[in-house]
Amino acid sequence: VAVFKTDFGEGVPADAVAANGMTGTDLHNVYTLLFNDAVAQVTRDVKGYDLVWARSSYLGGQRHSAQWSGDSQCTFPAMAATLRGGLSHGLSGVPFWSHDAGGFNGTPDTVLYARWAQFGAFSPLVRFHGTTTREPWRFAPEAEDAAREALHLRYRLMPYLYSAAAVAARTGTPLMRALCVDYPDDPLAWQAELEYLLGPDLLVAPVCGPEGIRNVYLPPGHWVDYWSGRLHDGGRTVKLHSPLNRFPLFVRLGALIPVVEATTTIPDGPFPPITLVSWGGQGRRTVLTDVDGDPVVTAVREGDTLRVTVDGPAPITGVDIVPVHGLTPPTHVELHR
Repeated sequence: VAVFKTDFGEGVPADAVAANGMTGTDLHNVYTLLFNDAVAQVTRDVKGYDLVWARSSYLGGQRHSAQWSGDSQCTFPAMAATLRGGLSHGLSGVPFWSHDAGGFNGTPDTVLYARWAQFGAFSPLVRFHGTTTREPWRFAPEAEDAAREALHLRYRLMPYLYSAAAVAARTGTPLMRALCVDYPDDPLAWQAELEYLLGPDLLVAPVCGPEGIRNVYLPPGHWVDYWSGRLHDGGRTVKLHSPLNRFPLFVRLGALIPVVEATTTIPDGPFPPITLVSWGGQGRRTVLTDVDGDPVVTAVREGDTLRVTVDGPAPITGVDIVPVHGLTPPTHVELHR
């Protein structure tokens, strides 16, 4: 056993009496935190790390590493409500959280399953769970394909996600966060409730309706459509139609995104060979995190050449340039380690 899920860990009877004399009514709110504390302590004693998959919690629950949102309905409004709740949870200081992809109560249809799978794959933690089967191959082929593609992309982005998760663990900054965290002076960022930043450079806008059409607000700056390479100015809203196997995903112009070959599992130890993907071939500095250190990567654009320097342990073996519409990519790339 690697982790215990404290489902119903909040269920203290009202007439219970604790060792210190408090009744179940007195303990109603704090009991769930104490329950999670006990499970985390046992996990630490046996496995050497703190880990608990908690449903409910209380003030101080930020110290626990994983929570999920509880039992939702298998509907698009429930998916949207889950996203709103998760962003609020992040604003309360909880860096990692999850939800039941597909919804919990009932059976999602093909479109809902695909869209929730994409939302799940681009959440801090992901799991498929519900009152009926949630295995992708139990759904229509187009839903299975959409789920597989989203999960493969998540695994390809694992060095990026791991680096962002390390920052979240150290600082408390939510891994998945409302736009107002990074753009507090932008009034429109406070109203963008169904989209979020995942780490520093990815903007995700899950499709929360069956029609596949939604408006996406892009905060100040310049953003590249992940699928088309089209460049968008920030501070405005774009209307997108996403086929079932795609969802609105934007990358900050100039971002350096570390990726690996998508695999079906994440092994222990350092990441395998990493490819650094430069979105637009611009100058940029970023810090990666792996189990063996925090290498600093600096990209400098000089004319037609992009010079990338890696300071620290990182198995970066190549640099790819994503062409961006309207920009001239560098013709030469130099990698210095």
